[in-house]
Amino acid sequence: MPQRTPPRTLPALILTATALGGCDLADDGLVCPAFIAPAVMVTVTDSVSGAYLAEAADGRIQSGPVPLPLHVGLWETVGGQNVGVALVDDGGPAGTYRVEVIVPGYEAWVLTGVVVEQGPCQVETAELHARMQPSL
Repeated sequence: MPQRTPPRTLPALILTATALGGCDLADDGLVCPAFIAPAVMVTVTDSVSGAYLAEAADGRIQSGPVPLPLHVGLWETVGGQNVGVALVDDGGPAGTYRVEVIVPGYEAWVLTGVVVEQGPCQVETAELHARMQPSL
């Protein structure tokens, strides 16, 4: 069964969004950032080797009748190369999602009931880890 685990590294903006609900408290009230936090971030790895697979992955999330695409939104330097680590959406709303990740040569990874909550400024990103199982 898929497990929820945080990715190895997070960009400062996403970390701020998830850790602080995407905002800061100023003396005169709430200050919200100018970026849009993703509803879902999925780290995609090979379950055997641990290699990152996000660049080869096709993903989508769905809360209503129309699925939202996922794209590589988190990169890490591995062996001197930039490697796609995680898939993100373009800022879906709060809700309950079905998340699907497909990588050629692997079994499809699906997780239902992923709850994305609304924070004071924007959604609080749900961080997931898709450990892809090779196809037989």
